[in-house]
Amino acid sequence: MPRPYPFEKKEREKLRQTSISFETKDPFIFDCLKRAQDDVCGKSIAKAGSKTEVVSFTLAKILLGVIENNELNKSYAERKAKFWKDELNSESLTILVRMARDDFGMDVKIENDPVLVHFTDYLLYKKEGTSKPLIRTRLKKGFIAIRKEDLCTMIGQAIENDILKSIPTPKDLPKEIISAANEIKGEAIPKSKVKKRTTPKIKSLKEDALPPCIKDIIISLESGKSNHNANFVLVTFLIGLGLDNAGIIDIYRRSPKFNEKMTETQVRFALQRKYTCPACKTIKSYGLCTGKCEKGHPEANYIKNAFRKKKAPEVKNG
Repeated sequence: MPRPYPFEKKEREKLRQTSISFETKDPFIFDCLKRAQDDVCGKSIAKAGSKTEVVSFTLAKILLGVIENNELNKSYAERKAKFWKDELNSESLTILVRMARDDFGMDVKIENDPVLVHFTDYLLYKKEGTSKPLIRTRLKKGFIAIRKEDLCTMIGQAIENDILKSIPTPKDLPKEIISAANEIKGEAIPKSKVKKRTTPKIKSLKEDALPPCIKDIIISLESGKSNHNANFVLVTFLIGLGLDNAGIIDIYRRSPKFNEKMTETQVRFALQRKYTCPACKTIKSYGLCTGKCEKGHPEANYIKNAFRKKKAPEVKNG
């Protein structure tokens, strides 16, 4: 029988059905909090029972949510993903396929020994530097044949993505958690990196504030003629402005070639890889620059244009 893993849905469901509180002064919850604190700080922790591991894992993510440090989040997610990926190497292929399907929604199956995974999942979960680029794989009816170790790598990447996505923004927490989070700040984060980075957030796109290159890319999208570079510039531009996934996908709905599942995959892929919009100089090298802007980056030009229009005085006739 396979060992339970804290990231599995069935283990998290067990936790939801368990009543745990700091008010009861139960030593178990305090031991789990100390374990979570050590784990976030990168200290070695011993293996424990499944309940201890899932509670500690949940508390670790709550601590990260309190601390709000992107670098610490990333290092924790990478470290845990690598640890569990190494453990998964000893599991059977049947268990790995079940886990990929049930816990991460991958379209994967076993067929005459090779593992077959849908190319959209391969693109989403392949590890940079360790997996073949799509162009070097054999694609058959949308599926790619991979090895067991490749599937472990993909699950590891899925774990990392899932940790980052599931870090909460907690409120009204017990003082014990706040105290543990403050200790981590003093121990694991250099003071110069405690400040939270802020990025612009927009609820909707003001099309009259778009720089010329983005306007032209959207026109080419609407005609079904946008190329790979144009799509890359557009999606990273929209992500950089903080437009949510639904808003980005709505922009792509304008294309006569729109495919919702493919678009959702590409947006998630760009977000998870933390791709950023190219500067004007790079966009010009793509042959997509169609005008002269005041600033050297399309996001900066958009923000300047939007701010200028917002502050522009009202002109009254007569």
